[in-house]
Amino acid sequence: MLDSRSSFLRKDTHLDGLAMSNPSVVRGMLSALFAAIALLALSAPCRAELLTFREGDGNGYLGTQDTYLASSTPNTIHGADTFTSILGPGIRESHALLQFDDVFGVSSTQIPLGSLINTATLRLSTRFTTANTVFMHEMLINWSQDVATWNSLGAGIQTNDIEAKQAIAASFTAPGGFVDIDVTSSLQNWSEGETNLGWALLITAANTDAYGFQTSENGSFGLRPLLTVDFSPVPEPGSFAIVALLFSCAAGYAGTSTRQRLRRRNS
Repeated sequence: MLDSRSSFLRKDTHLDGLAMSNPSVVRGMLSALFAAIALLALSAPCRAELLTFREGDGNGYLGTQDTYLASSTPNTIHGADTFTSILGPGIRESHALLQFDDVFGVSSTQIPLGSLINTATLRLSTRFTTANTVFMHEMLINWSQDVATWNSLGAGIQTNDIEAKQAIAASFTAPGGFVDIDVTSSLQNWSEGETNLGWALLITAANTDAYGFQTSENGSFGLRPLLTVDFSPVPEPGSFAIVALLFSCAAGYAGTSTRQRLRRRNS
C-alpha cells in the first residue's frame, strides 16, 4: 500500500512540476477542457415544447381569423360565418383565408422567435367534403375577416408573390371528418422572421364540388381550427457570452495562480 501511495505521489509531483514550469500548458489544458464541455452543452438539443392554439382555449387564445371570399356574392363579408366555402374556378369560385395571429412572442403561451419548429399540424373539421385537392399558400398582404370580400381583395386571392406566395405551403384532400395538415414549413418561416399573415386556401380544379371547414366562430369548441406546434427554443445569445466569459476567467485565474506558485517556489 505504501509503495502504491508513494508512486501516486511521485506521479502527482511530476505533473505538478510540469504545470508549474510552464503556465501556458495549464491555460491551454483548461481552455481545451472548458471548450470541450461547452461544445457538448451547446450541441445538445434544446428541450422540445408543445403549444396548441384554438380560439377560446384554456390559455385565453383569441387570435384566430377565418373567412371566405365568394365571387357569387362579391361584396359580402363572411367573417362571422361558422363555416367556409372553397370552390374552384367558375361562376361560383370562392377562396378561404385562415390565420393564427400572436402565436410568436415572449409569453409562456407563445413560441419564441427563432425557435426550431419540429412539427406543426393544423387540424380542420370538414363541413363540405371534396375529392379535389385543397392548396394552401402563405399570405403576403394584411387582411381582416371583418372587412375582406371577393372585391376588396381584387377578385379573390392571387398567388402571384404579391398577395400570396406562389409556392404551395401545404395541400390536402378532405373526404370527411377531421383533416390534419402539416404546416411545419410555414411556422418555420414565421419563426425565422417572415410576417405571419396566415394562409389562403384554394382549389384549382374547375368548380365541381366545394370544400368547407368549421371556423373559429363555430359554437362547438372542438370543431374550431386547431394549431399544434412542437418546437425547440434557441438559447438566448447572452447565455453564450456568459459561457465564454466563464472560460476566459477560469483560464486567466489558472494562469495567475500558477505564476504566483512559481514565484513562491523560486523565492
